Amino acid sequence: MASSRRMLLKVIILCDSRL
Repeated sequence: MASSRRMLLKVIILCDSRL
């Protein structure tokens, strides 16, 4: 579960960077 949360955070950061 911890890995999933970390992955989600990374995706959010990536999305934010794209914007």
